[in-house]
Amino acid sequence: MIDRGDYRIEKLILRREGEVPVPALLARASQPVGKPQVVLYVDDRGKAVDAGPGGPVEKLVMTGRVVLSIDVRGFGETADSPSKIVYAPGDHRTAMWSMHLGKPLLGQRVEDVLGALSCLPRLTEVNEAAKIDLIGVGATGPVVLHAACFNSRIGLVTIRKSIGSWLEDVVARPRDLHAISHAVPSALATYDLPDLAALLGERLTIE
Repeated sequence: MIDRGDYRIEKLILRREGEVPVPALLARASQPVGKPQVVLYVDDRGKAVDAGPGGPVEKLVMTGRVVLSIDVRGFGETADSPSKIVYAPGDHRTAMWSMHLGKPLLGQRVEDVLGALSCLPRLTEVNEAAKIDLIGVGATGPVVLHAACFNSRIGLVTIRKSIGSWLEDVVARPRDLHAISHAVPSALATYDLPDLAALLGERLTIE
């Protein structure tokens, strides 16, 4: 538990049977009033980066919201060990293994987000009828887009500093070793990320 006076942060591990544990931080007012709005925060730099004093998470909490920040697989505490990275840094090795298993990394990360949503009623006093806002930073942008289209409980969606298209940001950059983590085989035969953005309409903000 981290006590910051007006609010506190709890360190959690979200577990689902047969799945990778998801490390999380739950930030909420020390003296909550009623059932506050909940925000799910997903950052490719790790959950702790924007949870520092004076950071974006604190600003959300000070407006009366509860914020659950999570490390989807391959980021933060679940990132690949530097000692095992030889060919390419970041999540390239994890993404390649996922492809070999027939389970693209992006899809697994979407499952982590949806799993975290299902855990929220057990973690805090949430209004079952209220929408849950979703924020994705960096490489989690496509993850957040997919999750928002799969779950009707998600309300407003904000994406910051992320890619906008598989065609323009992945296919057009074949030498970018990090692009493999965004790839979903054969998806472009049916849709691209702007199509998902269009489905969300005014609920989506891209920064």
